Amino acid sequence: MRTFRFVVSFIVSAGALSFVSFFIIENLAGRYLDDRLRTVVVRDVLGPRVHRLSGMVMVPTACHELLSRTREIDRANYMLIFETWENPNRVCNSEEMPKQFHLTLFAPSTGIALQAKLDDVSIPLEVIPTIE
Repeated sequence: MRTFRFVVSFIVSAGALSFVSFFIIENLAGRYLDDRLRTVVVRDVLGPRVHRLSGMVMVPTACHELLSRTREIDRANYMLIFETWENPNRVCNSEEMPKQFHLTLFAPSTGIALQAKLDDVSIPLEVIPTIE
């Protein structure tokens, strides 16, 4: 009888541990994939003291418009600011949609860092520099 209780408690404990582990791993993997999917790829065409930036940002629906601008934080750091607003005169389903952006940033050609915010939330960037 003692062996039977041990085996049953072992099986229950192993099952509970597996169940908890599954949810923890699924949550971590989901966050990683969400971050990869949310990463904004920016093409940076470099010229003399100018960066021509372009790419796509996901907006909540097709009814959302995208406004984009740059802001100098300091001489070596610049912020790409993306803001969305919903057009109330349209009816849209609630699927995310990519919207293009094109920005010109006057800054040194090298030695700068770019950061980005979408509606005041930091988003990851992947900058791909190319020479004009």
